Amino acid sequence: MTAPAPTQFYQKLYQILTAPDTINQDSGNNPKNPVYISLCSPGIPFSPSSLDFNPKTAEGFSNISQFSYLVNNIPDTTGAANSVVRDPKSGTFQTTGVLVWDVYKDILSAKADDIELSDEEQAKIDRLYKYLWVTQESTDPFSGNKTVETVETPEYLAYKNYEKKYNTALTTYNTMLITANNSKDPAVVQNFAINGPIYEASVKDAWEEWNGAGHKNKVEQVLGVLAQTLKGTPASKFTEMTVEFDDSKRKDLSGAGIFYPTPFIPMNFFTSDAYADSWTNYHFDETESSSYSDVSTNYVSMGTGSVFAALSDFGFNIELNIDSKINRQHVKCDTDSYSIDFELTQLPLRRGWMHAELLTATYWQWNEGMNNGTISDGTIPPDPKYRCRMPVYPTAVLFARNISIKANMKSLESQVKNLDAKQEATLSWGPLSLGKLSRDVHDQEKEGYAKITNDEVKSAGMCVIGFICNIVGASPTKGPGAPQHVSSLAGEQAKRLDIDEVLALLEDDQRVEVFT
Repeated sequence: MTAPAPTQFYQKLYQILTAPDTINQDSGNNPKNPVYISLCSPGIPFSPSSLDFNPKTAEGFSNISQFSYLVNNIPDTTGAANSVVRDPKSGTFQTTGVLVWDVYKDILSAKADDIELSDEEQAKIDRLYKYLWVTQESTDPFSGNKTVETVETPEYLAYKNYEKKYNTALTTYNTMLITANNSKDPAVVQNFAINGPIYEASVKDAWEEWNGAGHKNKVEQVLGVLAQTLKGTPASKFTEMTVEFDDSKRKDLSGAGIFYPTPFIPMNFFTSDAYADSWTNYHFDETESSSYSDVSTNYVSMGTGSVFAALSDFGFNIELNIDSKINRQHVKCDTDSYSIDFELTQLPLRRGWMHAELLTATYWQWNEGMNNGTISDGTIPPDPKYRCRMPVYPTAVLFARNISIKANMKSLESQVKNLDAKQEATLSWGPLSLGKLSRDVHDQEKEGYAKITNDEVKSAGMCVIGFICNIVGASPTKGPGAPQHVSSLAGEQAKRLDIDEVLALLEDDQRVEVFT
C-alpha cells in the first residue's frame, strides 16, 4: 500500500539528512557519526529579529536565553521505534523535561579518577585542550560585572564553519540525486544529468576546504584523544571544567532562570549576505509517491500536544486560541496533485561551556550514595529498564523558509473564511509552520501571515522544523548507573590514538582568523 503524503514527505526528508557522501573516497562513504533526527510537529516560527543574539541589548539577551532553553531540551526517544520513517533513529520532537546542561552539571560533580601526572604529561593534556578552547573576558551589558566564558578557538570555529559549508553542499547534491531517482518527471532527471556534475564538484571542494582551512583531521584527532581513557584526565581537570561551566552561567531577564548560552554557528547567518547560498531547495510532489509504497500506516505515536494529529491524509492543521484555550482542527484537502517546496538549512550549535567528550569518558563515575542514573545505554530507542536521561542531544538546528504548498485548497479556504475575525489562529502542515491565519486578504500580505489561494498556501516566514542530534554512547561506563553491557564495549573500542602523534600534528599548525 502506498504511504500517505505526509509520511512520504518525512521519509524523503530523513533520506536527505542522513544520506552518505558517495563522492569523496576518503570520507569513508559517510564522514558523519550516526545521528538521530527529531522533527517538530508543528514547526516553531522565528523571525530574523528573534535570532539576533547581541548580548548588549535586552532584546538580544532575551533571544539567546529563549533559544538556549529550546535547543538544550532533550528529545524524547522512547517512541522512536514507531517513527514516521520506520527507522528508530527518528521521531517527533517531544521533550523529556531534562536539559543538556543539567546532565552535564551532574557529570562535573561526579567522582573523577585522581591520577598523578608528571609536569610533562599535564602540559601535553593542557595543550590539547587549548587547541580547542580558550577563555575570554567580557563585561555584562546590564550589570557591568566582568564575566569569563570558555569559547572555541579560531581553529575549532573554522572546523565547525567549514563542516557547515560541507553539509550544505552534500545535502544539496543528495537532494538532487534522491529526487531524480524517485521522480517520474523527465525534467527533474534531465536537471540532475546537466547540473549534477556541478554540485558534485561543490561537494569535493567543500570536503577539501574542511580538511584544509577547517583543520578537520587535527580537530578530530584531538577530540579522539580527549575522549579516550588517557593516562590521565585527573580530578584537577574536572575542577577546571567546573570553573569554565560556572563562568558561562547567565541569569535570564526574568531573574528566575539560569541558562548557558547556546547560539548557532555562524551567529550572523541571518544578517549577512555571505550565506545566501547556504540554503538547499527541497521539493516533493505526487510523482515521487511510488518510491515510498508498501509502508505500514502505524507511523508514529503522537503526543496529545501535537498539532499534526493525522498522518493518513494530505491536510492542514489550524490552531485556534479561544479564551486562552487551544483548540486544534485538521482540514483535509482532497487532491490527486500536490507539491511542497521550501528552502532548508542546518546550523550547528555552539556549546562553549560543554566538553562533549566527558559524556562517554571512562575516567569518572557517580559518587557513592549519589547515583544520578543512566545517561544513555548507547541504543536507540533506549532500553526502558535504564530510564536513560540523555540518549541523544541536539547538535544542529533545521530551519525552513519560503514555503509553498500547492494543492486543491478549497476546503481550507472555506474554513479560513469562517474564522471569527477576533480569533487568533495559526496554520501548519507537518513540521512546516505557515504563519498566522486571517480571512482578510489584506492581512495575508503582512509579514508572519499565511497567504492562501484556491490552489496554494505560501509563507515567506521561517521556522525551526527539527534538530539533528548526536546519539550518546553508553554512559556512565562504570559504577552505579552503568548499563550492564558496557563492560563488553571496552574490547570493541577503535585503535587508540597516541597523544604524542596527535601533538606532532599540531606542530605545523598556524593560528587562523575565522569567519563568524
